[in-house]
Amino acid sequence: PANGCTQLPNSSYWYIYRDVLFIHLDCGDSNTTRSPKYDAEVEWFKETVDSLQGKYKYLVVLGHKSMYGSYREDSGVVKYMQPLFATAFKEKKVDLVISGHDHMYSRTKSIDGTRYLDLGSSGNKARVPDERLRTDGLHEKVIDFKTNPDCAGAIVTVTSKGLEVEVRNADGRILDRF
Repeated sequence: PANGCTQLPNSSYWYIYRDVLFIHLDCGDSNTTRSPKYDAEVEWFKETVDSLQGKYKYLVVLGHKSMYGSYREDSGVVKYMQPLFATAFKEKKVDLVISGHDHMYSRTKSIDGTRYLDLGSSGNKARVPDERLRTDGLHEKVIDFKTNPDCAGAIVTVTSKGLEVEVRNADGRILDRF
């Protein structure tokens, strides 16, 4: 990742594939506290998007922690990261954010033009989704992989209408599509 944030070496990078600008962000470690690291990463993100204007049609961000994942497992995200990162994603018109720290599956409605997909359904730490995800008015789909073990991967396709996402389990069965 030689094109990433200079203050955070080897933690972020970008590339353009077809009409999509993919930006990979660190988006926090296991201990979410207020950190100047987030300010540096968000500033780098904004500068990168600005410098690449006109070279892509869609903007997809991939990161460690979900901005709208589990409320119970990591309240620091809501307190420290969501206001900073989600605001930057809105400002730069991010189409899709894919993350996975929460070891669960959830997908939001469009929040200020951005959909958030928590695809952290692999590994042996599957979590029971916080029931607030089903009633917060932000989420369209929540899958409980703790009591119904599965793992999932996403296929993102660029079409003339936009981005289409298909989420499949290991056997290829479609679990979600949007």
